[in-house]
Amino acid sequence: MKRSLLLTAALLFLPSIGAAQAPTPTVSVQTATQQIQALVEAYRTSIIDKDKAKFLGALVNENIPWISVFEDETFRRRQEATVEPEKVARQGTVNARELIDANVAVRQKMEEKISNVQITTDGNKGSVVFDYSFQYDGRVTNWGKATWQVVNTNTGWKINSISYTVAYPELPKRKEVTILPHVLAHYVGKYEFSPDMKVAIAMSKDRLTTSVDGRPALYLFAESSTRFFDKRIPSTYQFVRDDRGTVTGLTISFEGISLKGRRLP
Repeated sequence: MKRSLLLTAALLFLPSIGAAQAPTPTVSVQTATQQIQALVEAYRTSIIDKDKAKFLGALVNENIPWISVFEDETFRRRQEATVEPEKVARQGTVNARELIDANVAVRQKMEEKISNVQITTDGNKGSVVFDYSFQYDGRVTNWGKATWQVVNTNTGWKINSISYTVAYPELPKRKEVTILPHVLAHYVGKYEFSPDMKVAIAMSKDRLTTSVDGRPALYLFAESSTRFFDKRIPSTYQFVRDDRGTVTGLTISFEGISLKGRRLP
C-alpha cells in the first residue's frame, strides 16, 4: 500500500526524474536580460505610439493581473473620495485591451516614463522592478514603483503579471457647496456615453456617487447645483437640463477631454 501511494505521489507531483534539479536556462542570463530589456522598451513605446498590437503582444494574455497599491497619502485622500476605498485595488474589471483602446481613442499623448530598471532572471522566468511616472499630454498624473513577472514563452518574453504603487499629485483646492438631497435626487440614474460605457449616478450619505460599468463608486462633490468634481483626479461632472428643467445628460471633463452622455430612461 505504501509503495503504491509513493508511486502515485511521484506521478502526480514529479513531472520528470530531473524535476528536482534547477531548470536549464533556455538562453544565457546575459542574453535573457537583453531580451527582457527589449520587452520593457517595446511596452514603453507601444503606449507612446498607441500601438495596440505591440502593447498586447508584450503580455501573456490581455487578462493578466494588474494590481495597484496606493501609497499612504494617496490612500488617505481616496478614503475621503471613495465609497468603499481599498488600499490594494485589483483591476479585475479592466483588461489590457480596454486600457490600450482608451489610449488609442484620444489624440493626447500618453507616456509611461521608466527609470532605474532592475532585472532578475534565470533564463526561463524573471522579474523587472522599476520607477515609473505616467504622463498624460505632458502632465504627470501618477507615479510609483512597478514590478513585473515575466516568462520566456515560445514566442519570446512576455509579462504575466503587473503590480505597482500609486501616488497622485496634490490637486488644487476646490470650493465645495452644500446641495439639498432632494435636488441631488434629480440626477440619480444611468447615463450612456457609448454602447460600451455607462455611468451610474446614485446617492450615499446625502452625496452623489458615480460608478463606471459596475466599478467601485466614487463620491462627487458639488461646486454648484449642476457641477460636481472628483477629489482624486482633476475631473468635472456637469449635468445637463433641457428647457423644462429635466435632467437629460451628463458631461464629464478631464484634462481637456469632454465626454457627453445621455440619460437613459
